[in-house]
Amino acid sequence: MVGCVTLRLFGRDRCIRGGPFEEFRPPGIAVCLEARSANAGSATIALPIADYGVLSPEALADGLVALLLALRGAPDAPVYIGCRAGLGRTGMLIAALAKLAGQGDPIGWTRRRYHARAVETAAQEQAVVTLDGPAIWRRLEQTA
Repeated sequence: MVGCVTLRLFGRDRCIRGGPFEEFRPPGIAVCLEARSANAGSATIALPIADYGVLSPEALADGLVALLLALRGAPDAPVYIGCRAGLGRTGMLIAALAKLAGQGDPIGWTRRRYHARAVETAAQEQAVVTLDGPAIWRRLEQTA
């Protein structure tokens, strides 16, 4: 595991652990960002992203909605997000969650709280900056 951050989601603090997906051990809500992970089959949510890559805005939004649904449905479950090293893609997803949780500088916050090298590329930074948080929350409300 690389690190853990605490985010307030659905009115409660949630510890979000991150690192190489190879290190995830069930049970828990698990987001696998590395398709080649030996234990990718244990993921709750699979969002395969090429190393140093990003998802399309639509795919990122879909993945975040799926993750938020899982968090809402299992408020006490541990949460793990992982890729190969647990920095770039994992950091991007943690920063996206931080943005959804209301952090004003989600990338800076993620680098301070999770890992200094989180969100490794300009494209990953851009994915977080351009993320339409209110649209994701509206989509989530429509699933209630």
